[in-house]
This record gives sequence, C-alpha cells and structure tokens, in this order.
Amino acid sequence: MSKKEERRKRQEQKRKESIRLAIICGVVALLLIVGGIVGYLWIHSKYNDYADSKDIRKVDAEVLQVEVHSRKNEYGTKVFYWKADVIYNVDGTDYEDEKEFDSEVKVGDIKKIEVYQDKKGDYRVPTVVSGNWSTIVGWIFLGVAGLGVLVGIAAVIVALPDDKNKGGNGKGNNKNNSSGSNQSSN
Repeated sequence: MSKKEERRKRQEQKRKESIRLAIICGVVALLLIVGGIVGYLWIHSKYNDYADSKDIRKVDAEVLQVEVHSRKNEYGTKVFYWKADVIYNVDGTDYEDEKEFDSEVKVGDIKKIEVYQDKKGDYRVPTVVSGNWSTIVGWIFLGVAGLGVLVGIAAVIVALPDDKNKGGNGKGNNKNNSSGSNQSSN
C-alpha cells in the first residue's frame, strides 16, 4: 500500500470518527433542547394551574408515610426536610398527594396544608406557589435549551468536512504533493 493510500485511509477514519462524534453531540443537543422546553412549559403550567385556581384552601391532612431528606440552603448549611405522603378530605372526597414539611412530621400526624382546585376539579397540593420562583426556574430551563442549541451548532461544525479535504486534489493537496515529490526525487 502506498503512502498516499495510507494517508487517504487515515483521513477516512478521522472523518468517520468526526461524524460519530457529531451524531453523539446531535443527540445530546436534541435531548437538552427538548428537556429545556418541556421543563419550561411544565413549570409554568404548574404555576398557572395554581394561580388560576378559583378555590385555594387550608385542610387537615393525615401523614401516611415520611422520608427525611436534606439539601443545602443559600448559606451552604445542610437543612433537613420531611417529604410525606398525605391524605386529605375536601367536600367529602379523599385525595392523596405528596407534601414537603420544614419541621419533623411522623406517620399519623394531622397537619394543616394548603390545597388548590386544579382544572379538572381535583384538589392538589401546590408544587409551585411563587411567580418569581417559576420565572427563575423557567429561565434555567431555557438556558438548558440554549445550551442544547450551542451543542447542536458544535455538532454541525464537527460534521462538516475539512476545507483541505474538499475537492479531492485541491490547491492545498497539490502543494503538499509537489513538495513531497521533490523530497523523494532528491
């Protein structure tokens, strides 16, 4: 096999690798874009469902199951919260949902919680009650979608062929070939 054929095979192999990388980047970009848009729509839907509710009330809820979790607050301090499955009754109908508590709760405790009537007429524990919070989280989701666009652009750039490889025996290749042939004849 001549050096020219070896060089061409190496270039073909590099091209296949760059296309494989571009496909992976494209898939990641697509996931980021879809995830960002879906997240944005979801957070605003949850807030609008709560904000547009005609019936927001406080009810007594019984704690059915509790899990203790922790997260860091804005000062970096570890804080605990209790994630509980609760059952509550509104107008003679029982509902089950999840609720986070900042203080300790135990199975069987009765706690006052806020619920709202959703568009279907069911009563739910709100997940997003602040317009500011939904706006901030919405911007984060849009940032994720924007990152997906950037990764998609990178995927397209990686997938494009090199300028020096366009046209087969273009000017760039002739210079290399002519200098290579001069060296071999000397």
